[in-house]
Amino acid sequence: MPTRDPRKAIAQTLADATRGMKDPVPAILINGLLAKYAKLAPSTRFNAAYSLKKLCTEIDARTGSKLAAEIPTPRRASPRQRIATEQELAALFEHADPPLRMFLALTSIMAFRFAEAEQIGWANYNAERQTIVTKTKGGKYREFPAPDQVRALIEMTPRGEGSFISLLNGRPLHHERIRARWEKLKAKAGVDADLHPHDLRRTAAVRVFRMTHDVFAAKQLLGHDSLASTAWYLTPHEPAALADAAKALREWTPNKHRQTPAPITRRTYDSIVNGKEPVQ
Repeated sequence: MPTRDPRKAIAQTLADATRGMKDPVPAILINGLLAKYAKLAPSTRFNAAYSLKKLCTEIDARTGSKLAAEIPTPRRASPRQRIATEQELAALFEHADPPLRMFLALTSIMAFRFAEAEQIGWANYNAERQTIVTKTKGGKYREFPAPDQVRALIEMTPRGEGSFISLLNGRPLHHERIRARWEKLKAKAGVDADLHPHDLRRTAAVRVFRMTHDVFAAKQLLGHDSLASTAWYLTPHEPAALADAAKALREWTPNKHRQTPAPITRRTYDSIVNGKEPVQ
């Protein structure tokens, strides 16, 4: 029977493909991947190295190899703390052309990731419900109401295939070109160069938490599966967010000190349902 765990399925395929190979071959591949991970952002590098180590552990269990030992235990990076100030956002919106204004709205207001924002178009917009639906990094679909400012930009976007950003640009505008124009926009608006596109997503989450004091509202906006991920975003700016998340988890976790109720017997069942006095 095929496994339901994708990681184990991939591990089995790789184990079958590398069975009988000399150890240096997989080791070279692992070192190549680790070198590639070194170019990623700290948190992304941690996630990639952690997943690779888990995958190699699965392969080791099937082949008797020791690939996981080749991978250093990744150290989790501290959460990035940079968010945009209201003044910076105002300056960015003021100097942005329509394509970049759409990019700013989707990231700094609706908290979409860069990779999500650059793909969202008419196919993702439900005009009747006034919502945007998109597939998240985790492979799940997220639907969120489009605020007035976003809807206004959508309504001025020509109909067609492709992303809103490209349609407003008049021709396709892909990742590297968006990033290059983002850098020029920061310089034009007088915003520090250390502001990254992903910081806008964090900015939106912090804003929502400060307005609502509800960690679940921020969690829903970000589309996170766990409160721990949301707290990772918020804690550097709002330490109370971690406390709120911990409180929520406690409220949903059975109290181990709570007295276990007595089991319902036939006598107590009759007394509850049929109004009979339990037999002594």
